Amino acid sequence: MKFSKVLLILGVLIVMIFNVNTECIKCEEIQPELHEDKTNIKKKAFLTFDDGPSPEVTLDIIKVLKKNQVKGSFFIIGGRAEEYPHIIEELVNNEMSVCIHSYSHKYEDIYKSVNAYIEDLKKCEEVIKRHVKGDVSRYVRMPGGSFVSIKSKEIKKRIKEAIVDNDFKYIDWNVPSDDTRKRYVSEEFIFGNIKKNIKGKNTAIILMHDSKYKKTSAKVLQRVIDYLREEGYEFYSMDDITVEDEMLLIKSRIINNVCNK
Repeated sequence: MKFSKVLLILGVLIVMIFNVNTECIKCEEIQPELHEDKTNIKKKAFLTFDDGPSPEVTLDIIKVLKKNQVKGSFFIIGGRAEEYPHIIEELVNNEMSVCIHSYSHKYEDIYKSVNAYIEDLKKCEEVIKRHVKGDVSRYVRMPGGSFVSIKSKEIKKRIKEAIVDNDFKYIDWNVPSDDTRKRYVSEEFIFGNIKKNIKGKNTAIILMHDSKYKKTSAKVLQRVIDYLREEGYEFYSMDDITVEDEMLLIKSRIINNVCNK
């Protein structure tokens, strides 16, 4: 009888430990890069740039990409696009993917409610519509990423649901360059982070920035492209994502990451 009770207690403890660990794995707020399918042999790199356009940086990035016949994906700020429409035209004319980031990029405003966020998103979409040929990309990037820390986890959860309900998909990254660690970061710092963070990834969503202070991001780009090619990567934009890519990125919690802690 005593032995049976001991077994019962051990069984309960094991179940409790398993549930706690499972919950941590499901919703730990970390960069979504842990579940990539290593059987995917083809190596794909998506160069993504947030927070533009800016006359100081975006045009230089376009030049490097064009020279290398690489298509980049630019998650733009709508307010800045209205200031510099000629840069958006340059992106479109060079067949870059122009995607929604935010109209205002003001966290305190857009993350205060679901309606505020969707209103900002739609406003950015309208800006892009004036320039692109065809439909606006359905891939959006939330300012700060889907794991951004805001006061209300419930609001963030509902914002994610609303993005999907409005026929968009929110996409994060799995290779940060950390070029926003501070206002100025060196080329070596950016390159080192990309080289370190891309290890073991066959599908790489690389995050860089093209806002006005990110001149070293533009300067190091040629070196990044050369390195990725040496490592066997081919370059793609958000416009090139296949059904298979999307399934992998959802599984990897890079697209539509539902974790909310």
